[in-house]
Amino acid sequence: MCQACGEALAAPRPPVPPSRAERRAAVRRSRIATEAPAAPPGPPDVLVLDPNDTTRAALCKVLQGFGFRAFPARSPAEARTLLAARGFVAVFLDIVFDGTASDVSADLCDRARQPGLHVPGHTCALIVIDSGTRPVDRVRASLAGADQVLIRPATRGALARALDACGLPLPNDPRRRPGQSGYDAPLTE
Repeated sequence: MCQACGEALAAPRPPVPPSRAERRAAVRRSRIATEAPAAPPGPPDVLVLDPNDTTRAALCKVLQGFGFRAFPARSPAEARTLLAARGFVAVFLDIVFDGTASDVSADLCDRARQPGLHVPGHTCALIVIDSGTRPVDRVRASLAGADQVLIRPATRGALARALDACGLPLPNDPRRRPGQSGYDAPLTE
């Protein structure tokens, strides 16, 4: 009984245990909190091998516009060094599959496709850029493990479609912006 007003007080109720749904929701929330992927450290890295300085610079510029961090290489030896030093989500190679260069090209493709060398949880997309003069070169690139073969002149649209086909979304996708066009223009400056 309340001493101030004289009314009878209700007995304190024991706490109500959470329902089964509430317990499951709490478990899901804790799992999501512990399994949340870490934010990526920065833009995804791509390797660009092209012996032509102008073409390599134009390709790197387009990929950087897409939101990637491009690492240019002038020679297969420089590309091998970069492949050994860091992980890439995609590798763009302008290589020849003829004569003595075919062994170097096949070795470079094998190194780019090695599992465990690149970003965890991602397979490295191997995209070969070819002059398109002979169909046999496209077949050789496919046999060497290329995911996509682009024919010169490669356009911004062709690069975006090749990356999409490899399952790599563009970090900054300009195709999603209204009022923009010109993504099928050649990559020349």
